[in-house]
Amino acid sequence: MGDNMRQARKIKPSKKGNYRGYINSRKCDELVEWESLLEKDFIKVLDFDPSVNRIQSQPLKIKYRYKGKLYKYFPDFLVETKDKHKILFEVKPENKMNDDKNKVKFEVGKIYCETKGWDFIVVTEKDIRKGFLIQNLDKIRKIDERLTKQSTKMKIYGFVQDIGKCNISDVRKQFANILTNAEFEANLYFMIYNHYFEVELINEIFSENTIIHVVR
Repeated sequence: MGDNMRQARKIKPSKKGNYRGYINSRKCDELVEWESLLEKDFIKVLDFDPSVNRIQSQPLKIKYRYKGKLYKYFPDFLVETKDKHKILFEVKPENKMNDDKNKVKFEVGKIYCETKGWDFIVVTEKDIRKGFLIQNLDKIRKIDERLTKQSTKMKIYGFVQDIGKCNISDVRKQFANILTNAEFEANLYFMIYNHYFEVELINEIFSENTIIHVVR
């Protein structure tokens, strides 16, 4: 996605009963817009995915004809991976997957991507809201980067590397005399979010007992 890539459709302000907004992508330091809470959660998953390079919302317009009428389809997200591959994503609740209009859109998106050499993927809450993942991402995304220092991160990294697998409490105790809780959490959460460490975020609630270890 080049820098000249613009949003194909502007997301309208929220109305009663609807949710719209934007979330900051820490990966590319850009605001990514969403128009459902499911889309918002999907952005969090994409932003945490180490294979993802950039996320673009409402990236393009696809015109198609169905039953003699002309329609416009605006897929939800275009993702560029680290290896420059592109994936067009559509986010839909599981209970809307079999709607006839949606099935047509899915086919239109698939055909469009085939002409581009891209992938077209439809995701639902089953793909996005796995276990405790969103709850845990919400916690570790709360990083005040003003409190992070490269030297502090390297000290924490060195300790975990030397000791091997350990829990958050063990690491916190090691640095209790030199870091405030806010400084410790900012640096540790930054490192977890940026995949310095491996952490189980789907099957367990992130806590002081969470086991971490250096990414191999």
